[in-house]
Amino acid sequence: LEMLAGRFSKLVEDAVVAAPWVPGAQAFLEQCHARLALFVVSGTPEGELQGVVGRRGMAHYFRDVRGSPPEKVQVTRDLLLRYGLDPAGVLFVGDSITDYEAARVNGLDFVGRVPQGERSPFPNRTTIVSDLSHLVV
Repeated sequence: LEMLAGRFSKLVEDAVVAAPWVPGAQAFLEQCHARLALFVVSGTPEGELQGVVGRRGMAHYFRDVRGSPPEKVQVTRDLLLRYGLDPAGVLFVGDSITDYEAARVNGLDFVGRVPQGERSPFPNRTTIVSDLSHLVV
C-alpha cells in the first residue's frame, strides 16, 4: 500500500509540474517578484509543494513556500508575523474557500480566481477574476 501511495503521489506531482500556467500568472510573477514579497500558501503537503515549485523553476519568485500541515489560517498568520507584514497591505489571491477563510481570519484583502464558466465557491460580493492577467500592481 505504501508503495502504491508513493507511486500515486509521484504521478500527481508529475502532472502538476507539467500543467500549463494559469493565464497571466507567469507575467505577474516576472513583473512583481523583485518589488513584492510573494508567498505560496497551499493545502498540499509541504515537501511535495516545494518539490513542484522547484521542478517548475519557480522558487526564485517567492519569499517563502508553505504547505500543510498546519492549516492555511495558521500558515498565513505565521507568515505575517515572521516577515513583519501589515495585514492591511497584503492581498491573498486564491482559488478555494480555505484560501478565502485564511484571508478573512487574518484580516487580508482577498481576490478569488474562478475559471471562466465555473461556479464561484466564494460569498457574494467577493472580488473574482478568471485568470491572473487582471492583476495590476
